[in-house]
Amino acid sequence: MEVTTDGVEGQLQISSVEASDSGAYFCQASNLYGRDQQLVQLLVQEPPHPPHGLETAMIAPRSINVKWQHKAQDTSEVSKYILQYKEGEGGMWQQQELVGPPLPYATLIDDLKPATKYFIRIIAEGPAGQSAPSTELIVKTEPQRPAGPPINIAARPISSTEIIVSWSAPLPELRHGEIQGFNIGFRESSGGNPSYNFTSVFGDGGDGTGELHLTALKPYTRYTVVVQAYNQVGSGPLSEPLPTQTLEDVPSKPPEDIRCASLTSQSLQISWKSPPAAYTNGNIQGYKVSYEPVLTDSWVSIDEMEIRKTASMTMTLAGLRKYTNYTVQVLAYTRVGEGVPSRIMYCRTKEDVPGSPADIKVVVSSPQALFISWLPPLEPNGDITKYNLYSR
Repeated sequence: MEVTTDGVEGQLQISSVEASDSGAYFCQASNLYGRDQQLVQLLVQEPPHPPHGLETAMIAPRSINVKWQHKAQDTSEVSKYILQYKEGEGGMWQQQELVGPPLPYATLIDDLKPATKYFIRIIAEGPAGQSAPSTELIVKTEPQRPAGPPINIAARPISSTEIIVSWSAPLPELRHGEIQGFNIGFRESSGGNPSYNFTSVFGDGGDGTGELHLTALKPYTRYTVVVQAYNQVGSGPLSEPLPTQTLEDVPSKPPEDIRCASLTSQSLQISWKSPPAAYTNGNIQGYKVSYEPVLTDSWVSIDEMEIRKTASMTMTLAGLRKYTNYTVQVLAYTRVGEGVPSRIMYCRTKEDVPGSPADIKVVVSSPQALFISWLPPLEPNGDITKYNLYSR
C-alpha cells in the first residue's frame, strides 16, 4: 500500500500464475465513514496439455494412419492440432495443421517412402499458445518392390566359354526394402529365343556389389545380360540389356565339302568350304593344307609331309610325283590356334610317260640269239601296258 496526495494506491502481484489462480478477487477500502469494495474477475489462460496415446492405425508402403487422445477437460482450450513428422533422425520436420469443428483425433500421412523410418509427434494449440510435443512415435513404412534396377552393370569375358558379370545394388532411395538377392539373366543375342536364362545370387553383396561367373557358354558368341534386384516383397525392374561376347577359340569342326581334282601328272587342285558358322568360334584367319605321297616303305624316308597356308578356299599343289596317290587334309585356324583337321582324302596325280626300264641285261643264248631282261621303271608314272624293244 502506498499513500499519495491523491489517495491510497495498492497492488497485488501473483508470481508463477497458474490456471488454478483464476477466480474472483475483491479490493475493499474502509474509513471512519464506512467501507466499499470492488470485484475483479481474474481468468488465467495457459497452453493446453500435450496430446497422448499417439499410435498407428494403419501402416502402408507410402502412408501411415495415426490417431491420438486428449484430456477431456482440455478440449475447449484447443483450436487445432499440429501433426509433425520427419524422415529419420536427421530429417527436417514437416507438418499438417488439423482444425475443426469437430477437431480430428486421427489423420493420414501420405507421400512417404517405402521401408523408411519416420518420427511422428502431435502438438495441441489454443488461444494461449502451443502445448509441448507429444511423445514421439517411431514408425517404419512397409517395404515395396524395388523401383530401380541394379547399377554399374559390367560383363567381362575371361575365356571362350566364360563371362564374369558384376553389378551394384540399386540406388538406396529406390530399394524400398532390404535387398535379399539378385537375378542375373543371359541369352544369345542372335538366338531365336527371347527368354533369358536366369540365375539367382542370394544376399546384397555386403558392400552392395555382386558378381556371377557364367560358364559353359558358346565360344565367340554374343550374349545379352540383364540384372534385377529383389527384396522381401518381390523383384524390381530389369537393368538395360548389356551386350557382351565370349572370346575366340579354335574352330571345333573342320572345313566341309573338300574336293580334289587332278590337273596334270604333277599337280592337284584342292577346294573346300568354311566350317559351319556356329563352329568357327572366331574369325577365320586362313587354312592349312597338309599333303604327302603314299609311298612304299623304301620311299618313306625320301618324302615328308608338306604344309601350305592360304586365305582362300582353293589351292593348287604343284611339283608333285607323277601318278602318285596323295593324302590331303585341310584345317581352319583363328587367331587363337588351329582347328580340327578334316578326314584324310586320297587323290592321285594323272599318268605320264614312264621312266626308263631298270637293270637291263643281255645274255648270248646262241650264235644267233640274245636273252634280254629288265626291271620295271623306278618311276612307272602310270600303269605299264607294254614294252617296246628296239635293236639296230
